[in-house]
Amino acid sequence: MAINILVVDDAPSMRKIIIKTINISGDYAGEIYQAGNGKEALEVLNREWVDLVFTDLNMPVMNGMELIKRIKENPDFENLPIIVITSRGKKDLEGEEQLLLIADFITKPFHPEQLRDVIFSIIGDEYERNEDDVGSDGSDF
Repeated sequence: MAINILVVDDAPSMRKIIIKTINISGDYAGEIYQAGNGKEALEVLNREWVDLVFTDLNMPVMNGMELIKRIKENPDFENLPIIVITSRGKKDLEGEEQLLLIADFITKPFHPEQLRDVIFSIIGDEYERNEDDVGSDGSDF
């Protein structure tokens, strides 16, 4: 099962690192979209099917916290998994309600294995759901 991924970061070099890590982690990635800020990310989400979002928090135009809020307010995207990748530590972000809405949190700099493990934890759940939807005779319910 291929998943479409959106990578949101104002630093093109960080987007490249994340995308390269995704690509070397396995063959699960379908399309990988990029955005330089939250506003661009919302534009991508409105025109493309996305299964998973990686976002930075500190970005111009629309930051990651506002992006998370806007995604989760939209009924079409409320179950979309969001992984925050940021240089800010979790303790710096205590009290930020939007962080309760994310699937996971990775601190920069990160090891490729961290990113891979987070992705697999999310798509692994998706595989389990798909297997549960198949009847004993192999047909879909």
